Amino acid sequence: MRQPFWVTFLDGKKAVCIETMSLEEARALGATMGAVRDVKTLPYPAEPRTHPTECPSFCYRPNDCAGTTACPQRHSCTE
Repeated sequence: MRQPFWVTFLDGKKAVCIETMSLEEARALGATMGAVRDVKTLPYPAEPRTHPTECPSFCYRPNDCAGTTACPQRHSCTE
């Protein structure tokens, strides 16, 4: 199953959600778009996305949720 990752870039380019099978794969795909600053897990896909899957973009605050595997909000954005 693909995991969403939030990829940020060194040059200030807009962060992007990449859905891959591993963090290493997300880092490699991100590197094709620019110098990667960081790659963190997301609980749900977020916009913008590189290759959208059938799962909707449920995460509306990816900068706040990056690094978690479950929504950290008291009430998730999907409720």
